Amino acid sequence: MRKPVSRNSRAARQAAGAYDDPNVDTLADVPRAEKTDLSNVVIRAAAKNEALLDAKINKRRRGDRKNRVGKKFLEERLAASATSSDKGRLERALNITNRLDGKISRSISRAKYVQASRKAGWDMTNDNIRREAQRHAGAAAAVADKAAEATEESTEAEAGADEETAETFKSESQQRPNAQQTNLFALLPDVTDD
Repeated sequence: MRKPVSRNSRAARQAAGAYDDPNVDTLADVPRAEKTDLSNVVIRAAAKNEALLDAKINKRRRGDRKNRVGKKFLEERLAASATSSDKGRLERALNITNRLDGKISRSISRAKYVQASRKAGWDMTNDNIRREAQRHAGAAAAVADKAAEATEESTEAEAGADEETAETFKSESQQRPNAQQTNLFALLPDVTDD
């Protein structure tokens, strides 16, 4: 719930003062002082401001061109300079810009190398994965071939051996799966809780 306005508060004094003044009229009764259609004035002011802003930007660009220190500018100044002190300063500035150009070019080449090596790294990784997949597929095929050869050899050996040994081998192989399929928990002794 909202707290009521105190009699002695600033809001109460301002409200009391506004109603007491007989010279205060409502805004609806006051005639308009001037024309309210300001669109033409605003449009003209915006156009003027835009023109001033464009002029300022162009002036700044021209000033930037003059203040720029580049190789060509320094070489031209070096050729045009008359005194040896100017030549020395300009040569030092030219050496610094050459160093900076070298640093920039080395940085760019490093970035290109890193990007190329990262891309090559993924290409090599993808190639290795493909090779491994082919190797595994080839190994699986080789294992299947060896298994087929082993079965062929075993059938040839069985044909040459006695029928009795073949029968005992077959009986043992038939018993093994049955032994593996039995429940191993059945072999444990029964323990009852007393």
